[in-house]
Amino acid sequence: MNRSRTKSSIRDEASYWVIHMSSDDATDDDHEQFKTWLAADPLHESSYRAAESVFNDFTELKHLRQERPLESNSTPMPDRVAAVEGSKPQPYPALTRRTVSLASAIAASVIVAAAVGWLLVSDRLAISPQRYETALAETRAVSLPDGSVVTLSGKTVINVAFDKSARSVSLQSGQAFFEVAHNERLPFVVTAGEAIVHVVGTKFDVRIGPEAVGISVLEGKVRVASASENKFAPVADGAVDDTKVLIAGQKISAQNSGDLTPIQPVSVDKPGAWRDGMLIYEDAKLLDLVADVNRYYSGGIEFADNDISDLRVTAAFRPNQIDQMLQTLTRAYPLQARHDGSGRIVLGRPAEQR
Repeated sequence: MNRSRTKSSIRDEASYWVIHMSSDDATDDDHEQFKTWLAADPLHESSYRAAESVFNDFTELKHLRQERPLESNSTPMPDRVAAVEGSKPQPYPALTRRTVSLASAIAASVIVAAAVGWLLVSDRLAISPQRYETALAETRAVSLPDGSVVTLSGKTVINVAFDKSARSVSLQSGQAFFEVAHNERLPFVVTAGEAIVHVVGTKFDVRIGPEAVGISVLEGKVRVASASENKFAPVADGAVDDTKVLIAGQKISAQNSGDLTPIQPVSVDKPGAWRDGMLIYEDAKLLDLVADVNRYYSGGIEFADNDISDLRVTAAFRPNQIDQMLQTLTRAYPLQARHDGSGRIVLGRPAEQR
C-alpha cells in the first residue's frame, strides 16, 4: 500500500466504514468488502478503531431514530433526534443509500476534524525529556506545556516527558507540588522512589524522604500504587490490588521496601504549605525534619547518635529560622546541638545521657 495516503485516505475510508457498518443498510456483500479492507493493511484496523472511538463519543449520533423510513427526497429534520431512553443505546434506523452517503460524509468530517484536532493538541503537548533542578533553598515554579504547574522545593530534581499517551514526571529528589491541568485523554503520571501517582487533574504534594515517599492531596483525587506492582485499574473502575485512592485532605507513604502505608488524614495545615515559606511537622521523625532542613541550610545537619533519628517531634518554622528551631527542639526534647566549626550542626543526646 502507498504509505503517503495513510494520513488522509485511510482515515477517510475508516470513517466511512464506521458509519456504513453501523447502519442496517449494509449488505452481506458490504460486510465481505469491509473484512477485505480491514485485512488489507494493519493500519486499517487501528484507523477504524480510532474513528469508531471518536464516533462513539458523539452519543447523539448513536441515538438517531426515525419514525418511518426516509424517502429518497426526504431531508432529515431536527425533530428526528430522539431522547435517550434508559442506559442502552437505541438501534440505528434503516437508512437509504443516499442517507448513508450523506451521514458518512458528515460524520467523516466530524471524526477526521476531531482526530486531527486531538493529534495537533497531543503533538503540541509532546516534549522530549527535560530536566529541571533547584539549588539549595531555592523555590521554583515550572510551567508545563499542558498548563500544569510544578513547584520545586530546594535541592529538587524532576524529569519531564510528554507524549501522545501520557504526561510523565519523574521526581528524582526533593519535594514538589503539582497543580495538574485536567485532561482525561492524557493521564498525568508521577514516579518517585517506590511510588507511582496517577491523576487526571488535581493538586497534590510529593516528597522523597530518607525512608519513604510521602504523597498528600490538597484538591481532587489521586491514585497511588507501589512501583514494584505498577497496577492501575481504569479510572472509572476505581482501585484494585494495592492501588490506593486518595482524596483532598489525605496522605499516604510508599516505603522504600515497596509497601504502602494506610491512608491517613493530613493533620497539619495544608499539603504544600512549604510553598508559603513554612515547614510544618507534627509527630514526625526527626530524620525527616533534618532531611528537609538540609535542602535549605548550607552547613547541613548530621546526627552524632543515629538512634535519635527516630525521635518523634512537632515543630513549625521558616527555612531562615534554623537556629531558633534548634533552640526550641533542644529545650523540648532530649537533644543537644553544637556547631563543629565548619558551619555544620551536629545533633546528639545531652552528655549526661550518653
